[in-house]
Amino acid sequence: KNNRFINGTDGLDMDEAYVEISDNYFSGCDMTTEYTTGKVLNNLINNGEVWTLSDMEVCNNICFNNSNGYGLEVGYNQFCANNISINNEYDIWSATNLYENCIFILNEELTQYYVNGNPIFRNCITDFPIEDPLIDGGGNIIVDSLQAQSIFEDIQNGDFHLVTGSIAIDAGFDTLSYY
Repeated sequence: KNNRFINGTDGLDMDEAYVEISDNYFSGCDMTTEYTTGKVLNNLINNGEVWTLSDMEVCNNICFNNSNGYGLEVGYNQFCANNISINNEYDIWSATNLYENCIFILNEELTQYYVNGNPIFRNCITDFPIEDPLIDGGGNIIVDSLQAQSIFEDIQNGDFHLVTGSIAIDAGFDTLSYY
C-alpha cells in the first residue's frame, strides 16, 4: 500500500499468494499478479498496465498512456468495476469478464488479437460499440472523441477530476460499496 514504482519491466510481480495491492503509483512499469487471490484497488498506473491472471477484484484503478499494451489486462471471470482505461494501445484483454461502471476511452484498438470469450459491459462509458461478441449488459454510454475529451479536466496530463456537467456524474450504480 502507498508505494511508488518508477520504471522497469514489472514494478510489482506477485505469484501464488493472497494480496491486497492498493493506493500505489506506477509509472513506466506494470503491476502483475498470477495465480493469486485478493484485491487490486485505487492504483494509478501511468504508462504501464494492471495484468492479472488470477481470482482478483480489480476496482477503482486508473490506467493511462500505455503505448505498448493494455491499461487493464484482467484474466477470466474476475470482478472488474469502477476502473478507467484511457489513452492506451488496447481497451481490453478480451476475456469473459463483467466490466461494471468502467470507462474505456481514447484507446487505439479494442484488443490486440481477437475477442476471446464474451466480455459483458454494464454501465460503462466507451468510445467503441458494444456489439457481438461483446455483451451489452445495459446502461452503457457510447461517446465520440469530442465527448470523451469533455469527461475529465485534463486527460493528457493525468487530471481525471470530473468536469462540471460530465456525463460520468451520477452514471453507473453502487457495486458493493466501491462506487
